[in-house]
Amino acid sequence: MQASRRKFFTKLGLTGLTGLSFPSILSAINPKGMTQNDSKWNGLTILFQGDSITDGARTRNKDWNHIMGHGYAYLIASRLWFDYPKEDLMFFNRGISGNKVKDLLERWQKDTIDLKPDMLSILIGVNDVSRIIANENSIETWHENYKTLLDTTKKNYQIPVLFYVNRFYFPQIGQKKKWTHGKL
Repeated sequence: MQASRRKFFTKLGLTGLTGLSFPSILSAINPKGMTQNDSKWNGLTILFQGDSITDGARTRNKDWNHIMGHGYAYLIASRLWFDYPKEDLMFFNRGISGNKVKDLLERWQKDTIDLKPDMLSILIGVNDVSRIIANENSIETWHENYKTLLDTTKKNYQIPVLFYVNRFYFPQIGQKKKWTHGKL
């Protein structure tokens, strides 16, 4: 009984020491001490922008377990970090659930241009579709806002931009009737 109690406390103490060294482990993974709020980086910076699909239920703090969310941005970032561990890769996820192109345009300077990404991924439009169907926004306004985003990005610097276009829309029951009458 005494020996097992001693082993227990020894293991407990070692576990505590491991916890104390966790910041050192993180700094080894992230040697420059970068966070998702920093924009000064010498390596390749890849930015994911968009709505809830991009957001992926990410955290808004320094929790590295969930900072990229749980969606496609996380899958791409983790795969690239795995495949290229010696590269200076930094990923930012600036997707915000519920955002429309208009919202993205309002925060474009701070959340895109100021970060100076080397590559930009944009997936947005699902929320715009529902607003256009409800006649709250027009397709022309959406198009103009989207064009402004792209023009602003091209004007500031030339970077590869990946666009994901959501080609599928699954209407709610009440909206299906509009489809059959040619209103959509």
